Amino acid sequence: MAAGVTPQMDHATNAIATSSATPRATAPACAAISASAAHPGPALRVGLAGLSLLEKGRQRRALRARQWSSHFELRAWFFAQACIELGSLGLTGGYALSCVALVHRFPTALPLEAAGRLGRVAFSAYLMHSVVGTFVFGGHGLGLYGTWSRSALLLAAFVFWALQLALAWWWTSQFRVGPLEAVWRGLSRGDFSLGGTAPAAARGRQTF
Repeated sequence: MAAGVTPQMDHATNAIATSSATPRATAPACAAISASAAHPGPALRVGLAGLSLLEKGRQRRALRARQWSSHFELRAWFFAQACIELGSLGLTGGYALSCVALVHRFPTALPLEAAGRLGRVAFSAYLMHSVVGTFVFGGHGLGLYGTWSRSALLLAAFVFWALQLALAWWWTSQFRVGPLEAVWRGLSRGDFSLGGTAPAAARGRQTF
């Protein structure tokens, strides 16, 4: 996975920096972004800022919840919801920057290879956990929504993700793309084949 990620990022950065349509002034900015992504500091700061804003919005909404039962205040609700949404974006950015920093720091690590393989079947994996989740917690399935503790939910998420990592590793050892990725590519390009095992040099860089 990581064998192709860093060269791709460097190539993209160089392409942007040297493009005739891009002002030369953008080259230092591109270099700064590429360099900062390799360190955990920015990821930590962005993630903590997002988490702080998210928690502030949740506390504000919880504090006003009882008052809104008798008198709803649109401005207060909008402020609390804006904090939650913006905080979620910051937290997501922290996660993303953390992944980039890990790829730079441990380019050949086995967990990153496994995550890269899961990324090659991301569409199939996404729908898989959506179907399983709605079946377990939805009314049309087992109807267990609200019956699990937070610790049980957290543990279940890690267990299910580990299962998906194992399945993705097995699948990508046999085929180039995932089953739903093949359907999606077939609908757009007319090629429904799963393909053979990807060459080692191309693993982690497959697209559909």
